[in-house]
Amino acid sequence: MGATPLFWEGHVKMKRLVPFMLVAMLLAIASAAGAQGSWADKVKVNGYAQIRYAGGDEPIVDDFALRQAYFNIIATPNDRTMLLLSMATFDPMPATSRADDIMAYLLFVDYKIDDVWSVRFGQVPTTFGFEAWQGSNDRLALERARILQGGGAVDTCGFFFMSPADRGLWLKYDGQNGAPDAYFGISNGQGPASDTAAADGKNISIDLKWDQDWGKFGLSWFDGEYDDGTGNVTDRSAWDAYVKWTGKTVDFQAEYADGKILGRDRDGWYAQLAFVGDADYTPFVKYEEYNSDSNLLGGSGSSFEALHAGVALQIDAANELTLQISDTESEVYGYATSQQMSSSSTDNFEYGLSWQTCF
Repeated sequence: MGATPLFWEGHVKMKRLVPFMLVAMLLAIASAAGAQGSWADKVKVNGYAQIRYAGGDEPIVDDFALRQAYFNIIATPNDRTMLLLSMATFDPMPATSRADDIMAYLLFVDYKIDDVWSVRFGQVPTTFGFEAWQGSNDRLALERARILQGGGAVDTCGFFFMSPADRGLWLKYDGQNGAPDAYFGISNGQGPASDTAAADGKNISIDLKWDQDWGKFGLSWFDGEYDDGTGNVTDRSAWDAYVKWTGKTVDFQAEYADGKILGRDRDGWYAQLAFVGDADYTPFVKYEEYNSDSNLLGGSGSSFEALHAGVALQIDAANELTLQISDTESEVYGYATSQQMSSSSTDNFEYGLSWQTCF
């Protein structure tokens, strides 16, 4: 099987609607706010951009990239309602032949039902696990662990290779008296792209997140289907467990995920240690493993290990510079009989320098 279709292919038509959605959104907010004061009091903007230079051993190409940029408009017409539109552009890592587009990456409404229950619907960021849920502007390592995102060929994809966002509806419970925050969702399961007639079933999900004095931990699960864009529908299911411990000088986080997508069983984990004693710079080290297997004669599988080390320098409130080096080992293998018959492995040294500006 060749390269896996990527999520942004479904954005080609949608990106043409962005100006109309933006105008409609601003008109709606202005109308709702007109009777209560200035509409500018109801609308805020923020965002960030990451510019990166990355390279490594052949066949990795040294490259300047606009890794990602987000421009967010957040509107609050009243105390119960929040509307968010996030326009974004990406350079995928590793690079593909995809042309850069500005797209409506997120567009959702969050409505507060009462003091503990709220509902969120639209094109929504995932609440699965920790690193897929965490914004890229808050993550120390340059990329998410492969088991959670990955990309490229079918043997190297993670559970959110098509992006950690989806279209659907989520009900949230704000935990009280030691109970976790809980998210109950039903979604297309296709990432930020239209559902298809082939994958007409919906994905269901449950996410539980506990906040503690020492840090946080959580459990996540989803189950459904995924259409790869060719009419080939396969199971899409996974579970995840994570923990994050926050100390005065050291932070530790670890996460494990296991499941199935694109006809392959997949599992992986990572552990990260960060030294947070100095407010201006944060050294970190992260180790991850990933496995994918079709378990079929004539099929294939892969394994991946990586050790990342880096430092994030907080230049000022708006700017951060991150340097990371990585030692990676990849293996791809196939089955001609019931036993593994062929394999190829690659060891690579990689590096990246990322500049992030937030506003």
